[in-house]
Amino acid sequence: MSIIDDAITRLRYHALATKYDSSHNVNYAPDYPPEDGMMKKPFAITHIKGGEMDKHSWDVCRHIMQIGVDFHVSLDRLKVAYSQLDVIIPDFVNRLGGDPDLNASVDTIVFPLTYEVSPAQWNDVTTLMCAFNIPVKFIEDPTT
Repeated sequence: MSIIDDAITRLRYHALATKYDSSHNVNYAPDYPPEDGMMKKPFAITHIKGGEMDKHSWDVCRHIMQIGVDFHVSLDRLKVAYSQLDVIIPDFVNRLGGDPDLNASVDTIVFPLTYEVSPAQWNDVTTLMCAFNIPVKFIEDPTT
């Protein structure tokens, strides 16, 4: 596995451990997003969003990657959807605050984290999505 795979796996671990009410965790966080979006909600998708790399010195590269963690809750009942996000958001952020190097898979999460809540369309399924943008930093030796 690569550094990127390790970071995504660790974020998926935290997504699955995140509570959406006082006694239930997020139901599903697949390795790769399914095509139909018909999973039991709430679920989380973890994916690469982008990044940047620069040469820090002659022998060190700094890579900051943006990893997305998108929590999807059902929009069948709006009050329930928002109450679930009211629990998911602080629980997930607290988990990341307690694991800033993602179990040594990255050098550090670059805080502060940002997130946005909006309706999302996944094929024919509409959900309410909380999309986290998580910048993580790697310091690497360049390949010569």
